[in-house]
Amino acid sequence: MSKDKEQLKELLTTLKKTSLSLRKFLILYYGINIDSHGKLSHNDIKYLFPHIRRVSFQYVLENKENTFNGDIICVFDSFNNPAFYERPNIKLFDEIEYIETTEESDNELEIEKILEDLNTYELSMLCRNLKSLNRIHEYREVYKILKWKKQKKLKKEKILKEDRDYD
Repeated sequence: MSKDKEQLKELLTTLKKTSLSLRKFLILYYGINIDSHGKLSHNDIKYLFPHIRRVSFQYVLENKENTFNGDIICVFDSFNNPAFYERPNIKLFDEIEYIETTEESDNELEIEKILEDLNTYELSMLCRNLKSLNRIHEYREVYKILKWKKQKKLKKEKILKEDRDYD
């Protein structure tokens, strides 16, 4: 075996304890619950969710500190094949924290503007992450906006359906 394969094998044995299954990875980091009875592979994820970033083994070997920091996550699929994925970076947390450290008077308005610009998928992802971080107060605020957006979407669909039935 080559030197890189040996190093990768050693790294995988140390990361085996902290690695995740592919299903758990999708649920925890992306809020995607795939309820299939078949086996899920990394190629399926590559095809279904192209926005999820994979990292090459060579990059992992060169930047081992990122895997131990949690920036790169070792994930095993149903066939027990390893792959490394980047931890998703939600920029909204940084924006909210920056706003909270600036002026106190306009914080709520600026946060609401940022949250209203997000779509329902991004809001649901933010809700899951806030809940997992035990930031309950922020979770409730984001959930209110998410619920409002879903109701607004349902009303639009209902009006469109009524218009189609009327014609």
